Amino acid sequence: RRVLQVIVNSPFFPSQPATILLSVTIILVVCLSITLFLMYLLNPDKAPLPWRSYCATEPPFPAEELAQYPPVGVFLGVMSTDTAVERRMLIRSTWASHVRSRGTDGSTDRLVVRFILGIPQSDWTRRIQLEAESYKDMIILPVPENMNNGKTHAYISWANEHALVPPPSAVHPHSHRHANLTSAFPSPYPAPALAPHDPQPHHEEGMNQAQGQADWVRPQFVIKADDDAFVMLSELEARLRLEWYVPVQLPARSTTQVLKQSPATSAVTPYWPMMEDHKEPVNIDPMIYWGYLVKARFMAGELYALSSSLVDYIASTPTIRQMTSGAEDKLTARWIRMHPRAPEVRWRSEHCWIYDHPRAGTVYSHGFLFPSEVTRIRDEITKGLTPGQLHLLPSSPSPEDSPYANAIHSSDYANMNRADVDPSLTHSTVSRFGQHYHPPATNLTTEQEVEALVEGSALSRLRDETVGGPKGEATEREVESAWRRRESRRMRTLGLPASSASAQTLAEGVLLGDEGAFGGTVVVHFIKRNEWFLETAIAFLEDE
Repeated sequence: RRVLQVIVNSPFFPSQPATILLSVTIILVVCLSITLFLMYLLNPDKAPLPWRSYCATEPPFPAEELAQYPPVGVFLGVMSTDTAVERRMLIRSTWASHVRSRGTDGSTDRLVVRFILGIPQSDWTRRIQLEAESYKDMIILPVPENMNNGKTHAYISWANEHALVPPPSAVHPHSHRHANLTSAFPSPYPAPALAPHDPQPHHEEGMNQAQGQADWVRPQFVIKADDDAFVMLSELEARLRLEWYVPVQLPARSTTQVLKQSPATSAVTPYWPMMEDHKEPVNIDPMIYWGYLVKARFMAGELYALSSSLVDYIASTPTIRQMTSGAEDKLTARWIRMHPRAPEVRWRSEHCWIYDHPRAGTVYSHGFLFPSEVTRIRDEITKGLTPGQLHLLPSSPSPEDSPYANAIHSSDYANMNRADVDPSLTHSTVSRFGQHYHPPATNLTTEQEVEALVEGSALSRLRDETVGGPKGEATEREVESAWRRRESRRMRTLGLPASSASAQTLAEGVLLGDEGAFGGTVVVHFIKRNEWFLETAIAFLEDE
């Protein structure tokens, strides 16, 4: 009290209204400056990422290897809110149901999409009830609507008890090999009412006569996704299928990085032929945590997948129930690091084919990406380099950079985040970090606007290559010339640049999701406007 009295009686202590106002203003400015400085200091996204290096160092997708294994069961929960009706309708009519997202080979016949909501506002309750009854694809959790205050844990807990997917199908050429493993999963459950975008049941033995479809089973993966993410379902299932079945002894790739400390046991590293002769129930869950690894610490919240045993662990651990408030993606990683067998959890990261919308302007943003452009990037960056030189390229952070051991020691990871990284590795023909997107010219048609958002397209390159008209934009003649030189969808999908000899003789009729056409974009994130969502749908789903 005496110290306070001395301060108040000091001649420097403000006593007049003007000096008091000035002092308060100075204090507020200082506090704001400190806050902004700390935000800048703690913000990991200060410079564009070397995404071209990520893609260049990723081997081509092993489509032939994928075909050896049957599809996995995936339950994908999209976090939504009561008022996000339009976004739910867009998802239902695009990536949740479209053939170019689901594919034509049956790979997503065991993948279902559901919208996850908290308790709706009182004036929205009736509307949500009607929507849920109409579409059969909404889960209302018994928690207040929130993002970082327990909703994700409530969803995982619900999924552990109630999530169901279609059973293995005899339509798949390798599904007969699944017969000896069905005992590893819980008993089948009556099939729920189908949503319009659910895979249609096949008429085969074991059908539920009342429902006209086979009983459903527990999923192998539970996925949490945001509604500002655009997901190519067949690509997602393909990555998860490889993670589930392929042994850790295979060479590492961006989605199958391997923990060196993991023991090669069947409980951690299941290999399909090894499991065929098992007659007794076996634990075949490899404990996989899959997504976009940020700073080698957590999977980004736009989409991450948890294998079934991790879902059960999170839902049933009492300690975790007391740790549900905070940034949900970081919390999930923290829960995984608390696992009693944490060193055996296989963190899998995909850094090439998960990115932000071209208009987002974030460090994760670049143009819509197709295999043909990645083929060009790989040729440009790796041509003539020795294995030792390739190792020096910035690469995706490896899971062995101890997400669970709290130690980062990889030189690759250090290089990945350097602000002075080679600009050629961060360059995008579409996006500029921290800048609003500007099309190469005004008065473009809708198709041309979307084409200009495709990474490496002739239209997207006009901003860097064009002489430009009087306003610094591409001229009408330049736009028409670039439009005529655009690649066909199948050239882009199969990863064949239009100038290659293989592309010239390629047979017609290949759809995204057909056998041999995997290895493209999995998730486009940060789609904050419905116009951006529709641009993404046109780029990946529409015909020529």
